[in-house]
This record gives sequence, C-alpha cells and structure tokens, in this order.
Amino acid sequence: MKMTWKDLLFIHWRVDPDLLKSTLPAGLEVDTFDGSAWIALVPFTMAKTRPTFLPPLPIARNFHECNVRTYVLKDGVPGVWFYSLDAASRLAVFGGRTLWNLNYVHARFEVSKTDRTHDYRLTRHDGKGTRIQWRAGDAMPRSEFGSLRHFLTERYNLYAGKGKSTVARRGPP
Repeated sequence: MKMTWKDLLFIHWRVDPDLLKSTLPAGLEVDTFDGSAWIALVPFTMAKTRPTFLPPLPIARNFHECNVRTYVLKDGVPGVWFYSLDAASRLAVFGGRTLWNLNYVHARFEVSKTDRTHDYRLTRHDGKGTRIQWRAGDAMPRSEFGSLRHFLTERYNLYAGKGKSTVARRGPP
C-alpha cells in the first residue's frame, strides 16, 4: 500500500509493562523505553491511499483514521500492535480486516482545521466516540537514534493476529 499521512498527532502515555503483557497475543513482547511501555492515540488523515500496483481508488483515497497502539517486539524485531483502528472508509475497514487481520472499525468523523488548530470527533456505530483537539506547532527535527522520539515513531513493522498466531507486516523503510 502507498499512502501519505497528514495532520498527524501522536499522544503517548507511559504504562507499566506488566499491565500490557496480558493484552498482547502469544509471540509478542512489550517493548520498553527507559523501563516504561507506551500506549498511543494517533489521529490523522490518510491521503492518496492506494495499492502499490493500482491508481488511487476514488472511494477510499482520502479518509480520516484514529488508532490506539502500543510498541512490541516479535523475535527481537520492533513493531506496532494496534488495539483498534477507527476509519471513515468502509473499504479501508474491510481491506484492513480481511487482508491484514487488523482490528479496524468503521466510524464517522467530523474534522475541522483552521490554521494550526485541529478538531477530530469520531463516533462509532454504538454511539461511543471521542473528541481530540490540538494546536500544531513547528515541524519537529528528525529523530535521533536512541531517543524516545525515535523509539515511538520509527516503527516499520506492524503485527496482526489471526487465531492464535501473530503475523508480521513490513512497512516502508
């Protein structure tokens, strides 16, 4: 898949690694930085989304998404485990669930942006939802290897579960 992430926000919380262990499938280990595990809430807009070998599909080209994730190791290889991925595109939800075994859920999004202020509201079919507001700052410098920022953002593998097994998916380098 090819895509561009726009208006991306990472919100992170430190978590006791022991609390996360039981929430992960067999084969995955909690990855820690400075003794802490991390949970993230990540709202953003997917743009120019398409399979690598096809032109963009108009019905799923641009859509809003918000995921809840943590950072894991599988056989020593760092990656991301998604607890949930809310998306405004039914096609993306179907594809993510069917092709990659990801926990995608369809949600309605109301997104507004003025200058540097972003307001994301998402609502699932059961009526549950959340609102996330933030003000964008200046662009951040490139993350340095070994830094917390590098640990939290430079992840190029995602892991998904199917039955009792865990499957690795490689992302862009």
